[in-house]
Amino acid sequence: MSTPNEITTPESPPAELVRVLTSEIPSQRIADVLNAGLAAVTVNRDGSTSPDHRCRVECSKLLLLYRLGKPLERQEHVHFNVIDDAASIQDRVDRSPALRAALQHALDRAAIPV
Repeated sequence: MSTPNEITTPESPPAELVRVLTSEIPSQRIADVLNAGLAAVTVNRDGSTSPDHRCRVECSKLLLLYRLGKPLERQEHVHFNVIDDAASIQDRVDRSPALRAALQHALDRAAIPV
């Protein structure tokens, strides 16, 4: 349970879960698993082995997140006047990938299951 003074975000796990995981899984075990992932190999159909690049890349990303933190993601806020005529709205949609994505997201959320 979070306390009234505790700052949480939608992406952050509850503090109690963090405490339990911290006490149950030592940091060295996490490091060992990530190190093993950096050396991951896959077995091919002919029985030979080759580097598992997908696993290695994902472990590399996790290591960077643990060491450097998650980078800020660029967010573009889209505002437009809905009273505009259809041609003006179409022109804005044509010029703005962010507006297209926002409109598509809104349409997806409003979709009624058949």
